[in-house]
Amino acid sequence: MSQTSQDILELAMALPEVDRLDIAAALLAACEPPRQKPAGGEWVAEINRRSDEIDRGGVECLTWEQVKQASRSRREH
Repeated sequence: MSQTSQDILELAMALPEVDRLDIAAALLAACEPPRQKPAGGEWVAEINRRSDEIDRGGVECLTWEQVKQASRSRREH
């Protein structure tokens, strides 16, 4: 951390808690990635198609543990 950052932090830490929380929230908001736009019509149709396929039993679903194990196996080979 730079000296300037340390100085700012020291000043901020001397503020009342409510002000520190406001500053923390503002800093975190400044670091958040931009929100993605909602899925468009083509993506919604694809999601619905895949969901219907699962509901009909047309695909074999894997547990998270199975997915992680498959990923580990691929990395080892």
